[in-house]
Amino acid sequence: MPRKPRIVIYGVDNDLTKYEVQENLVSQNNDMTSEGFEVLSSFQGKQGKNWIIQLNPDAYQRIKNRDRLNVGWTRLKFREYLRVMQCYKCYRYGHIRERCRNDESCVRCGEGHRSTNCEKSMKCKNCSFHNSIFATKFKTDHLANDINCKIRSKEIEFLQSQIDYGQ
Repeated sequence: MPRKPRIVIYGVDNDLTKYEVQENLVSQNNDMTSEGFEVLSSFQGKQGKNWIIQLNPDAYQRIKNRDRLNVGWTRLKFREYLRVMQCYKCYRYGHIRERCRNDESCVRCGEGHRSTNCEKSMKCKNCSFHNSIFATKFKTDHLANDINCKIRSKEIEFLQSQIDYGQ
């Protein structure tokens, strides 16, 4: 079953509760209705709490092109929340360190040692692996956790393909 779209709202006042965030979204934003979304969780950010909100496809379509949402009489930035899982032991995608069965590898060169003080040339383990299996020619001169990595982009595209945007 497809997943519903999610957004993260940045810098919400630390004093606001989950219930207050939900109430503020409905009362302070014309295009938000109480049945259109669910406040899931929060995590501490630099400027306050960052709240993850799950929306139904219609609600997402109504707000996706907005610049900000009103919460607690403050206009706050938000973006689509796409959590890409990457292991910080082997730097492969799709799992986390606690569940990793692979050997440790370096984020910089992809070899089997810790990343601390590695001075070898950068070589993304994920792009190198993809190139060797699929004969692609992705650039490999970046860290395995680079946000501009082509394999990371493919992971994001895959996540987006699993979401019901209601289009």
